[in-house]
Amino acid sequence: SPSYRSHVSVTFESRLGLVLFSTFNQTGTQTSFFSRNWTASSRQVTLAVSLFDALGLYDISSVRVNVTTPSGSSLLSNSPLIRVQGSDTSYNGSFGLNLTYTGSAVSGAYPSNTVAIDNSGVSLSVQTSFNIYALWRLNLRTISQDPVPVQVQGAAVTLFAGAVPVFSGLSNASGWVVPSGVLLRDDSTY
Repeated sequence: SPSYRSHVSVTFESRLGLVLFSTFNQTGTQTSFFSRNWTASSRQVTLAVSLFDALGLYDISSVRVNVTTPSGSSLLSNSPLIRVQGSDTSYNGSFGLNLTYTGSAVSGAYPSNTVAIDNSGVSLSVQTSFNIYALWRLNLRTISQDPVPVQVQGAAVTLFAGAVPVFSGLSNASGWVVPSGVLLRDDSTY
């Protein structure tokens, strides 16, 4: 009304946030462990981040990732993640990047840093990691140290990774430890 003049002031505040960060294998299963034993077509890590922006996804100017090898060298540097879900007018969406690795990749933890920036300069940084390793299939046999070695029956065998027992078995009449075919990761010392 003319005698009661009023106004509304609206201030837009840019907000950028993380909903979820995860890694997936080639089949789409969420995991942070990947094997060098897998076939070449299966050696893929999918880095996926789900973000929200209060103004809509059009406001996100970039989502980039850096990945470092266990030895500290750069594997990916400032590589862009591509939007795979959500439109410009959606308030949240997903961004992803597929990373393939070789059977000779170094075993261990691969730290990653994902940075999202919106058009007003608001940024978000997420640190995480995934592991690549190979499995050893080990069959153990107990034999004596005599000049002519003899298989030892009934020997209790326990393998430790540090102070943690990871396998226990007992040798049979042929000296073979049962159960056989012990699977051990190659990124530990036993």
